[in-house]
Amino acid sequence: MQEKYHRKPNEVVEYSDFLKEFVGSSILDGEESEEISDHDSEHSDDEDFHIKKAKSDAVMIADNVEDIQQKFQKKVLPLLQRHILQVKGENTTIRSFVAVSLAKVIRKLPVKEFTMYLQKLINLIVIKGLRVKDLNTRDKARKALVKVIEEVSPKFMTLILKEMQNNLTRGF
Repeated sequence: MQEKYHRKPNEVVEYSDFLKEFVGSSILDGEESEEISDHDSEHSDDEDFHIKKAKSDAVMIADNVEDIQQKFQKKVLPLLQRHILQVKGENTTIRSFVAVSLAKVIRKLPVKEFTMYLQKLINLIVIKGLRVKDLNTRDKARKALVKVIEEVSPKFMTLILKEMQNNLTRGF
């Protein structure tokens, strides 16, 4: 299971590296730290117990990460997606703080899902915000787009520009 997970906007970490950092590389690799002498044999049982406990904790953490990601996708993301648009009469505007919150949540997902949800978010901002004739709505959508780009890192700029190019075919 070598999936990549996002930590910071510019840092992608392998899941195995995360576990090694969290638990300790010698425990996951099965290495012994020192030789145990005869008089330390009573402590070796405790050390073996702690090593086995750390390994089981690492497996449990992996299961918990997947559970948390599934809950994000099934509960938190739909809730945020429902509240990203603010409808007042005929005007529909993008709530930039909800767009940034959504970007922060999707950044915690594996890369494949992250890219999919980022495309949906950018598409929503472009279609519901930038394609509207109202200048105020377009300004809010531009600000939301800039904040999302800052949150997810500029290396996804090509994806964002492609979405804009595909959806903004007419000028206002």
